[in-house]
Formats: sequence, C-alpha cells, structure tokens
Amino acid sequence: MLDAAGARTVVDFGCGVGNDTLPLLDAGFDVTSCDYDSPSTAFLRWRLHRRGQDEVPVVEPAQTYGMPCPDALWIIDTLDHLPDIEATLGHLLEGVRVVVCEDLAVRRGVTRKGFHQSLDLDEVVRIFERHGLLPAPRDPASPVMGWLR
Repeated sequence: MLDAAGARTVVDFGCGVGNDTLPLLDAGFDVTSCDYDSPSTAFLRWRLHRRGQDEVPVVEPAQTYGMPCPDALWIIDTLDHLPDIEATLGHLLEGVRVVVCEDLAVRRGVTRKGFHQSLDLDEVVRIFERHGLLPAPRDPASPVMGWLR
C-alpha cells in the first residue's frame, strides 16, 4: 500500500520498541519513529544504534507539529489509545498520502485500565474523509487497512 501510494517518508506513530520501524527501514522507507519517551523508545534507540542507524529520528508526538508532513502515517495498534484522534493526528492527516492501521473492523477488547478507547469504525472513516482520505480497497486476508488521498 505504501509503494502503491508513492510513499517514501513514513511516521511510525506509536512506534514502541520499533517492531514496525525496523522492517519499514529495511524496506527502504525514510522513517521517523514517534512515541512518548519511555523504556520502549529507549530500547528502540538501542536497537537502531546496534544497527548503525542512529540518524533515524525518534520523536515525541508533539514534535510532529514542527516537521514536514510525511507521505505516510503508519499507526498500528495506536488509534484506540487516542482520546481525540482529530486533535492528535489532524495536522498529519491534512497532508499524508496514505494512512495504514490495524483492521478496525476486527473488534478488540477495551481494558478497564483506561489505556484504550472504544473505536467506532464509522467515526474513524468520517474523520479521515474530512481530511480527504478515502478507504483503500481491502484485502480480507490482510491484518491492516488503509486510506488514500
């Protein structure tokens, strides 16, 4: 989906330990990893250093406001952590060509710990459409879904 959209620059929003960042880098994308400073991002920085990729930026969400808009927003298992998708991602949704996330049609449990929001797929679609992003054709065998400009 990223290649089909002509994406070269990707923000891996909610990158954690980099389990998506590293394969995206290996595939040749210019990746900016984004998550709150934590033991997970410290481990990602260690992993990048071990690979000789210290130049890969690892930024906090607020820092995405000052950077050039990427071609793609990669946001796997993170949308349901955002209490206000529009407020958190609106500035990125305005310019990206493609958004890739987990298959939101698959219902996931919401913990009582307050880490997850109950997502309404129709509302997510409306938010993305307000920013000019339309649902991409779906592959029923794929664990991800996407939106294209």
